[in-house]
Amino acid sequence: MRGEWISAHSEHAILLPRLSLNALKALISRCDLLIGNDTGPTHMAWAMNRPSITLFGPTPVSRVHVTSINKVLKSPSHVDPYRLNKEDFSIKEIAPESVVALAETLLPKER
Repeated sequence: MRGEWISAHSEHAILLPRLSLNALKALISRCDLLIGNDTGPTHMAWAMNRPSITLFGPTPVSRVHVTSINKVLKSPSHVDPYRLNKEDFSIKEIAPESVVALAETLLPKER
């Protein structure tokens, strides 16, 4: 539902159907920037050397390596890597403005 709302209210957001792994890899290879939470597509962007911003809520950020084109934004919540709280939705506390500001540093200047 949120995806439909975002897509309907943004000239740049596109809601995609479920993709095969190969189709997802092909799509990521063409992205100027991938923004997402700590899931498969953002990890694939890192592995494929594509610019990305990974949003972390209640999961440990220590297991990722930040590069010049792969960045992380972390919510202020405390993370216990031995007891993850599935009811912690602190990823919502990441300000959209901080995502936009970081994205502007990673996107190509001329598009």
